[in-house]
Amino acid sequence: MEWITTENIEKEIWKRILDFTNDEYTIRKIIGNHGDPKSRRMLENYKKQARQIRLSLIQANEYFKASEASTLATSPLLNYYGALSLCTATMLINGDGNKSLDILRKNNTSKNHGLTINIKENDISKGLNLLQNTQIKIEKDGFFKNWYETIPKHELLFGYCEEEKSETTRFFYHVTGQRTNADFSEIQGDKISLSDALNRIPDLVPELKKHQTPIECASSRLKVKIDSNVISYQWLIKSPYSDSAMNSVLEQFRIDSNYIENLKYTELEGALGLFVNVNKHVGEKFSFLWPDSRSTLYHDEISFGFGITTPEIVDCFGILYGFGMLCRYYPDIWIENIDSHSLSSKIAERAIEILRKKISLLALELLESNKVVISNQQPPWKTI
Repeated sequence: MEWITTENIEKEIWKRILDFTNDEYTIRKIIGNHGDPKSRRMLENYKKQARQIRLSLIQANEYFKASEASTLATSPLLNYYGALSLCTATMLINGDGNKSLDILRKNNTSKNHGLTINIKENDISKGLNLLQNTQIKIEKDGFFKNWYETIPKHELLFGYCEEEKSETTRFFYHVTGQRTNADFSEIQGDKISLSDALNRIPDLVPELKKHQTPIECASSRLKVKIDSNVISYQWLIKSPYSDSAMNSVLEQFRIDSNYIENLKYTELEGALGLFVNVNKHVGEKFSFLWPDSRSTLYHDEISFGFGITTPEIVDCFGILYGFGMLCRYYPDIWIENIDSHSLSSKIAERAIEILRKKISLLALELLESNKVVISNQQPPWKTI
C-alpha cells in the first residue's frame, strides 16, 4: 500500500498516470508483471504494448479535459470514452499479448463495447425513473470481457493497525484479508440498473441520502490491535440510512459457530451505531467474514448490506457507459431530463463529476499493481 499526501488529489492522480506515457518506465512495469523478455520478439511485443498504453493514456487525458469544458448535454459521452481509453491501458499492461489492440482488431467479436443498454421509456423524466429504468447488460464478448479478464482475481483488504511491543506502539496499515472477484463466466448476462450501480459507489452516498434514496450501507472503520497474545478486530459502524440499513450491514458478519463467543456487539451511547469486535489468539485459526466495504476519494469507508463480487472500477465503468450511451443514442430523453431538472439528472451530474476522478484513481491502482491512497491528509499513523 502506498499513501501520498497532496493538496490536489486529481492532479496527483494524473501526474502518476502520465508516468506511463514514458515507454521505458512502462516496459519496466510490464517486465515486473510478465517477466524478463525471453527473445527479441518478446521484447518488441513489450515495446508495442508500452506504445499502445502511452497512446491510450494520451487519448484518455484529452477526453477527460474536453469533458470538463462541456456541459451535461455532452460530457457523459466524453467521460465514457475517457474511461474506455483509461481501461484499455490497464488491459494492455496486465494482459498478455493477445490483449494488444492490433491482435484484438483481428477478431470481430472484440469490436463492440461488450455492454448493452436497455431503457423502459415510461415517464422517463420523472423522479428517479431514468436511473431505475436504464439497465446495463454484460454481453458474452467485446471490450468489457477482454478488459475484465485482465483485472486481478484477488483484491487485498486493509485495516488501520496498532501493534504493541515492548511498551511501544507501531501504527501502520495491515492486510486483513482479500476479496475474490467473480470470474467473467459468473457475471456474463447479468443486468443491473443505473440506480443499483450508483448505490455501490461510496462517494455518492451523501448525494443519494440528500435525495432520500434508500441505501443499504453505513459508515465504517476497521481498527486492528495486536499485542503479544491477541489480535483484536474492531469495526465502528455508524450513520446508517435507517435501522433497516444498519441491520443489513450487521447481517453480513459471519463467524464459525464454534467461535461465536468471539463476536461481540457494543452499542454507542447517544448515537445510532455500534462497535463490532472479533478477538482471536495469535496463531489461532478460524474464519470469519465481514461486510464488503469501499473507500471514498477522501478515504472514508462505507460498508454495504449486500455482497459485492466485482471491483469498484467495474461499477464505475458500467455507470459511465450507461450515461454515455444515454447521451449519444437517446438525446431526446437525456436532454429532456436535464431541461426538466429531474432528480435523475441531478444525481447523474454529481455522479459523472465524481466518477471521472474515481475511475482514474482505480485505474492507477491497476497500472501500478498496488493499492494507492492519494489524500489531502497525512496518514493516520504519522506523527507531526
